[in-house]
Formats: sequence, structure tokens, C-alpha cells
Amino acid sequence: MSFRFQSAAALLCLACALPAFAQTPPNCFASGLTAPQRIAACTATLNDAALPAGTKALAYFARGEALSDTGETARALADLNAGLAIAPSDTTALLARSKLKEAQGDLAGAETDTTAAIMADGTLGEAYV
Repeated sequence: MSFRFQSAAALLCLACALPAFAQTPPNCFASGLTAPQRIAACTATLNDAALPAGTKALAYFARGEALSDTGETARALADLNAGLAIAPSDTTALLARSKLKEAQGDLAGAETDTTAAIMADGTLGEAYV
């Protein structure tokens, strides 16, 4: 095979692979992402209509945490609410929402979420702090 043909074949293969690679969003659950990167990655993940419900809930929780890290409390609460609508007994999300509610002065709401976390998992030490 000539070098020219091999080069053309290699470029064709690369050109075919690039669109698939370019369409792959960053992993919402990857470590080492900054908060803005995680928000973008989780938004891309949540735009997948075929996403299983459990994964969708986790993506909402991950994006909510990133939004909270950037100070976007209202959006963070909305994502935690959306995730908890799918997975209502997720103790990590319940505690995260409890902390956000407490920071906003909603002590009754924070207590309700903490109680729900304890009811879901009585061994959850963080809920007792």
C-alpha cells in the first residue's frame, strides 16, 4: 500500500471518529471538574432523553451541589427538589437540601429533610450533627 493511500485512509478514519468524539460531553460524575464544568456536564447529561431515572436523579444532585458551590442557591434547591422527586429517600441529597434550607433560614424545612434522612438511614452520622 502506498504511503499516500495509507495517509488518506487514516485521515478518513479520523474524520469519521471526530464527530462521535466531539459529541461526547464531559462526564457529569468525573472527578476533578470545576463547579462550572460540572454544571455544564450535568446539564448535557440531563438533556439525554434516554437517561435512566436513577442516573437522572444523580445528575440533578451533582449539578445541585455544583450550583450550591457557585452560590446559586435557588437553582441548587430546584435541582435537589427535582432529584428528590425521582429518588425521595436519597439521604445525601436530603442532607444537602437541609443545609441549603437552613442557610436560607427555613429551619422547619431543614428539620423535615434531616428527619427524613434519619428515617431513611438511622446510622447516618452526619444527620445527627
